[in-house]
Amino acid sequence: MDNYACPNPQGIIQLEDLPDYNSDEGRVILRDHLGTQLDEFQYSEKQHFYLLNSPKGVSLERLNGYSGDAENIQWHSAASTVGFATPAYMNSHRVSANENSVAGNIDLANEVFSPDNNGYEDLLAINYHFDEPGVILSLAIFTKDGIPVRDLLVNETVSNEGQIFWDGFTDSGKLALPGRYLVWAKSFSLDNGSNVFRTSCVVALGK
Repeated sequence: MDNYACPNPQGIIQLEDLPDYNSDEGRVILRDHLGTQLDEFQYSEKQHFYLLNSPKGVSLERLNGYSGDAENIQWHSAASTVGFATPAYMNSHRVSANENSVAGNIDLANEVFSPDNNGYEDLLAINYHFDEPGVILSLAIFTKDGIPVRDLLVNETVSNEGQIFWDGFTDSGKLALPGRYLVWAKSFSLDNGSNVFRTSCVVALGK
């Protein structure tokens, strides 16, 4: 509470002791009073936003995966506008699923985003929805001229529905230039064969 803004101070629990955690990498396991494992997280400083001057003191926020299914859980650095952490409070990055989405489709929760880690529309959230289980999905970003920018998924088995996030960086680790980009996806299932989905997004300049 001395180092971060705490809008929910009653949510802070004082412990007599807490294990030391390295900032570069480590593993956290959360158990209840009976020893039953509730959650687990293998973390690394490589998961942080690429443009951070230093990851020290910066929280990694869970973007999805609270349903209990560990598949496709993704993480992102807390926004600079909240002081890089929100202890006992909602995460600074929150992307909701599109309520108008339909099964068997790929759509965007937000068409325009600005990857500057200021806590507002920093990530592109790509929703996927399939009627049948066992779908294999590939998902990639291209320029409007068809030049490959980022491979997000390559022939990976996914659940019936979920979200994949693009942080605005290319496969070479550079921030994508502002402009419109193509979001391309191809799904395959034994029941429905192959399907290709295309939509577009906009990388905007941060304010």
